[in-house]
Amino acid sequence: MDQSLKSPPLSALDDLFHAMVARSRGASPPALAVRTSRLQRLRALLTTNEARFVEAISADFGHRAQVETTIAEALFLLTEIKHAINHLPRWMATRRISTALQFWPAINRLMP
Repeated sequence: MDQSLKSPPLSALDDLFHAMVARSRGASPPALAVRTSRLQRLRALLTTNEARFVEAISADFGHRAQVETTIAEALFLLTEIKHAINHLPRWMATRRISTALQFWPAINRLMP
């Protein structure tokens, strides 16, 4: 195993986690274009480094066939990224949802 990949102490991970949470709570949700761009960059990263991912996964499992890793990991993830890009506009759209009887005649909207 590559010794350069040592995990940081748990307290450092905890601090990093809380810093990420605080930063995410302070920022406004990303726009559709930003989310799409991030997914496209993720797809490019996966495609460019697929051989390295296959090698790392094979090392983790002791030996795993390249075809199995490609199908089970890479192709699956690429399909999910494509699905997310295609459905993001609908997932992010404001939509009307049902209103409980006691709140009528109000109208509820879900704003993701």
